[in-house]
Amino acid sequence: MDGAQGRAAVIVNPQAGRGGAEEFARRAAQVLAGRGMAVEVLCTTAPGHAVTIARGLAAQTDLVVAVGGDGTASEVANGLMGHQDRPVMAIVPAGSACDLALNLGVGSAEEGLAVLSNPSTRPMDVGRVDLMGPSGPTSRYFVLTTGTGYSPWVIRCATPRLKRVFGSRSYMVSGVLGAMRHRPPRMRWSADGEEGEGRVFNIVVANGEMEAGGARMSPGASLFDGRLWVGIWHGSSSLAGLWRMRLIYSGTHVGRPFITYKSAQSVSLESYPPVGVQVDGEVPGTTPARFTIVPGALRVIVGPGMAQG
Repeated sequence: MDGAQGRAAVIVNPQAGRGGAEEFARRAAQVLAGRGMAVEVLCTTAPGHAVTIARGLAAQTDLVVAVGGDGTASEVANGLMGHQDRPVMAIVPAGSACDLALNLGVGSAEEGLAVLSNPSTRPMDVGRVDLMGPSGPTSRYFVLTTGTGYSPWVIRCATPRLKRVFGSRSYMVSGVLGAMRHRPPRMRWSADGEEGEGRVFNIVVANGEMEAGGARMSPGASLFDGRLWVGIWHGSSSLAGLWRMRLIYSGTHVGRPFITYKSAQSVSLESYPPVGVQVDGEVPGTTPARFTIVPGALRVIVGPGMAQG
């Protein structure tokens, strides 16, 4: 990306950041205009709208900035992945969950604005999941994390009202609520041909290391290594699983007897009956599901500590 010319689009979720995201979008537009770019600011009006906006702009835009949380960023990425020649993507984190930005070395909205002034980019891996949707087989791209078992219940319990009240702590609260409702299913899994079966509390298929407000759910995972990282949390007790989940904040769950952890390029999950699958904080369908990685699919602006030497 030239950085001194071209066209930019700023896509903002006006509900993010308890209503403060629009101000960050305005400031992002000012930064980009100061670099000589023609800038358009567009507000989303409903879930999924950012996908439509990004898809429509991708062919005639050099840079797309997502202002909001992980949901907005994931929708923008899904829209851009529909094109062969994709513009650069940037994130100004301004939502209740902004873990993708953390994985890219952008820890706050102010840092997101700062990197727009003097950007460094890297080609980021993007995951793809093929699963069963409400009307039949469907597919989604994901930038950060997917999974089944406990995690879809956490997402379902993280209602808009809960997010407004608790902000960045909403997923801690919904985690407790989710454990009260979750009954660990019996699953069959395959990771690069290595198979297993059993009752599991949670299965995480991750592209990046941090989620759930900066927790190290998948230590060693990278958005730039061309691999998925799979964590299979064994066990039939939701209360025991919830107690063990406290270890994700330090990343010390890996190596414990209750978890199988490995990297792979292709992962398949089956269960009977089907169970929900979360994809970047949404639950678009159920098992059976197949997860693959598209290495270096999307060029993104990263924080100073993430720039390649």
